[in-house]
Amino acid sequence: MCTVRHRLADGFAISARRYSEAAAGLGRPGILQHDLMRQFGELQEAMRHSEAAFMALRNHINEHQCGPGYSNGREGRIPINSIGAD
Repeated sequence: MCTVRHRLADGFAISARRYSEAAAGLGRPGILQHDLMRQFGELQEAMRHSEAAFMALRNHINEHQCGPGYSNGREGRIPINSIGAD
């Protein structure tokens, strides 16, 4: 088991959840314009954190190639160099 991958995945999950919650908050009724603009700023910050956490996880997986399927003497590994590639 790769503890770094698990830590990065947990961080990404938390960041993605915060991004999702920030986005959902924009749909609440009765939000004043200045509050809406503040919430957009919070949404953008949450999006940046989520993207950074995703990139950290993706880069770790691509460099370390950890996962079931490979055999490197420590754990199984699979080739996943294209994770998240467009």
